[in-house]
Amino acid sequence: MPKNAEPVTSWTNRDEAFTNVAQGIRAAAQQLKGERQQKLILARKEAAIAEYHQLVEEFAADGEISFVESEILKDLQERLGLTDEEARTVRDKALEPYGKYKENLDKYKQIFTKLVDEQGYPLGEKSKADLKKLQQYLKLKDEDVALIDNEAEVQKQEAEIL
Repeated sequence: MPKNAEPVTSWTNRDEAFTNVAQGIRAAAQQLKGERQQKLILARKEAAIAEYHQLVEEFAADGEISFVESEILKDLQERLGLTDEEARTVRDKALEPYGKYKENLDKYKQIFTKLVDEQGYPLGEKSKADLKKLQQYLKLKDEDVALIDNEAEVQKQEAEIL
């Protein structure tokens, strides 16, 4: 500063030169102030999203968000000033692992059912060992796989009764 980086002493009117310098400083200060405000807004938004995310994670711990939990989250979203898109992104991200787990469980159940249809129930040792490998590959819990096996057992018993 001043404009064109001309020394103040080379200006014919030094008052004009100093006015130009002052305007340049003012513009730079306003730009810095705007950048700081943007950073503050961004920090507040990130804090709001983090708070919302924490509650979503807590509610989604069982793999779903109930109607009441959803209403609580809706209220929190409004209080924090989050958009619907921001809230949906946080929810989707929190529920994604549960959806993937359910897909894997469904895949396991389909394969299990196909083996039972082909071989009958109870399954042979080779099929059980293969299913154990599949369970480990899909990272499924023993108790979830046991429920599928128990269903097959119940169906077999019902078929025998009929």
